[in-house]
Amino acid sequence: MYQNNPMVTAPRASHFRPPAPLTPLIFLVLFAIGEFSAIPLDIVWEKFTSAWHGPLLMTLKYTVSNLVLPFGMCIAIIFLWVKFIERRPIRSLGFPKQTVLTTYLRGFGFAILLMSLYVVFALILGVYSLDHFRFNGFSFMVWLPVLITLPGWMLQGASEEILTRGWFFQAASKKHVLTGIILSSTLFAMLHLANNGITWLSWCNLVLYGLFAVFYALKTENLWAVCGFHSAWNWVQGNIFGIAVSGNDLLGGSLMSPGAAKGPDLLTGGAFGAEGSLIVSGLLIVSIIWVIIRKNAVSHPPTGA
Repeated sequence: MYQNNPMVTAPRASHFRPPAPLTPLIFLVLFAIGEFSAIPLDIVWEKFTSAWHGPLLMTLKYTVSNLVLPFGMCIAIIFLWVKFIERRPIRSLGFPKQTVLTTYLRGFGFAILLMSLYVVFALILGVYSLDHFRFNGFSFMVWLPVLITLPGWMLQGASEEILTRGWFFQAASKKHVLTGIILSSTLFAMLHLANNGITWLSWCNLVLYGLFAVFYALKTENLWAVCGFHSAWNWVQGNIFGIAVSGNDLLGGSLMSPGAAKGPDLLTGGAFGAEGSLIVSGLLIVSIIWVIIRKNAVSHPPTGA
């Protein structure tokens, strides 16, 4: 059903396609090069910003250091590999020129909807209480650092999608699309094994997210929508609702403070945050089913009378 999908067929024009057994190793090497190549830039940035103080400047400083530089360099390394080693257009990773903004914003909005649904269900189930929910965004000085983090999240989300749903999925799907779907989703989850508060459930949710993301990319036949989704999911979760993102501390503050989560870790997600909860499991499973059904509906429209 996906064999002729542009996300699968695009890399066939490559002058070099690595053998399947080498694909994970090449991925790790490219990822490591991207991470390490950001270190000299980060050293320069740290010296340049050493005298910075105050919440706004510190938010900008750490957004660039923690998000823009490492994830931006990972994107650059993948683009260089595709352009000069595989010798194919960068857009073949899943970046067609058509309807870029509307497709990206559709994915962005989808993530806002799902994360808002998570908060609603968390309130209903008693994980959070309306009595303790606080809105912080009455001052422009609260909004500004939240907005400063957004470009960083946009790069971070795009980077992980380009690495896993873009290059790795395409490489692993050389013979069988199902292989690419399973391996890319599993690899994505493995990249988060060192995160604070990781549990068996949060790891399973990361696999579920990987499955959702790859099916969403196959449905839209590009990476624009899923890049928008990934970036908005993290930004809205952390900087809008004030919930830990994959076990990481908040960067830049948040417009809302939900108060301390209450209940068993299966519902609260523990130190990992929302993504370690059964609520997110349910939302991701429903989303996976939805994108598969929608893809089938588009691929096999009903015939007229």
